[in-house]
Amino acid sequence: MSNELLFSIGFLLFIVLILALDLGLFSRKEHVVSLKQAGIMSLIMIVLAIGFYFI
Repeated sequence: MSNELLFSIGFLLFIVLILALDLGLFSRKEHVVSLKQAGIMSLIMIVLAIGFYFI
């Protein structure tokens, strides 16, 4: 397998994992999302994106 194919598979698995965590774990109960919670989740996603850029 080429490095490009392995990287693409890893990227897709990473995206599926993040979506599963976001939709399954963090959104279990219906509630109004506070500004603080939205900021924290946005910061987490930004840090993950920047970290993935440097891999």
